[in-house]
Amino acid sequence: MINNTIFSKSNKKIQALNKLLKSKKERIQNNKVILLGEKVINAYLENSIEKSIEVFTCGEEISENILKNSEVELFKVDKKLKKIFDHSDGKYIGIAEKPNLSNKLSDLNNMKRVLVLLGIQDPGNLGNIIRSAIAFNFKDIVISNDSSDVWGPKCLRGSMGAHFNANIINLSDVNELNNFELDKYLFVSSKQNSINLSQIITKRPYLCIFGNETHGITKYNNIENLIRVTIPINKGIESLNVSNACAVSLYHLNCMNT
Repeated sequence: MINNTIFSKSNKKIQALNKLLKSKKERIQNNKVILLGEKVINAYLENSIEKSIEVFTCGEEISENILKNSEVELFKVDKKLKKIFDHSDGKYIGIAEKPNLSNKLSDLNNMKRVLVLLGIQDPGNLGNIIRSAIAFNFKDIVISNDSSDVWGPKCLRGSMGAHFNANIINLSDVNELNNFELDKYLFVSSKQNSINLSQIITKRPYLCIFGNETHGITKYNNIENLIRVTIPINKGIESLNVSNACAVSLYHLNCMNT
């Protein structure tokens, strides 16, 4: 359904959109996610159980997929308000219900391979990692509460909507990882006391653990029985960005199991 064009920034719909864009607290209180761009909106419509969505557009032509979808309430926005779309693809922003996550940490006992992300601070990095995880068949992803807002608009855009294909589990206490009888591979930049990525043998269920962009997992020293893993790179490069290191590692591990 297409509503009348919105011309004023004092419009209640635009005011609500601005609040949700700027405030994590506002999004949490209203149980909403912000979807930046057509690809992220389409990913939500294709994969999320909660389908109802408000879409704002300032484009002249409207995507057929969005226009014909009965779950979409569409609002055209006058071009003088187009600054709102600066962080999207320039055409579309969606407001939708946050997916209802039923997965619990205890479910790890039934999972074969799990990606664990501890303290990832950059929302773009976090989104890119989730995208890589889904690309390489790591659907189960545990994310510590001190990471960037996993359901924030920048993270969702970074993943291009891959969130909606993932089983995302929140981790409030890192020590809980010690309760599971899984191999724990910690990916580090230092070769000291580490095995090469190519030496991993995945005969048992396992966790792939990546830490903070700057400090790794130095603040998570209580995790037991870690197997440190390093990626061999040329001498002129000190280390890889965490999202790149994750993509390389998950690709390699996925190849081992296909």
